[in-house]
Amino acid sequence: MVIGCKGRTICLTAVIDAVDKLKIHLNIQQERRSFRFNLDKNWFLHLLSESEPGLQLDALTVDCELIQAQGTKILAGSLETTATLSCCRCLEDAVIPIRADFRYILIPESQEEHDREELTADDVDTIFYRDDLLDMEPIIFEQVVLQLPMKPLCREDCQGLCLRCGANLNNDACVCPTEPANTVFSALKDYKIRTS
Repeated sequence: MVIGCKGRTICLTAVIDAVDKLKIHLNIQQERRSFRFNLDKNWFLHLLSESEPGLQLDALTVDCELIQAQGTKILAGSLETTATLSCCRCLEDAVIPIRADFRYILIPESQEEHDREELTADDVDTIFYRDDLLDMEPIIFEQVVLQLPMKPLCREDCQGLCLRCGANLNNDACVCPTEPANTVFSALKDYKIRTS
């Protein structure tokens, strides 16, 4: 079955409430249920804050399975896409392939312990839900962000920009003089520390 939703196409093998969000109904009778989400490249834009750098994603495919065993619900899946960020050295586009596997234990929100002061290792892989609905959008976005490098590079041997003229050293040879620039700290270059 294929459902169109505001520029999104969602291929599914289960009932999904796709009005505005990617939600999965968790009241399943089977032990396993499979889902596939095919999202266009703009699905995540409303999740970014204005202060975040310009992240671009290609179309995203998410395959997941809802497993019910002995009263416990588990969401396991994988996603694949390509992200484009600015290279941290030369500011050109850095294309980063993204592939992530995830697995979460799903617990109804009424069972959540509100008085807990710190997270345990078990909490990291736990998602609390209410009304037998699971919103997949923040889960998918979290998995994409977790795969992004802190310092994206367009290539491993990126030379970056010239500190004086700003030329991209990957494309052009810089003609700037090799002696250090005259900065406010230049006066300190002849400073000698006396040791007693």
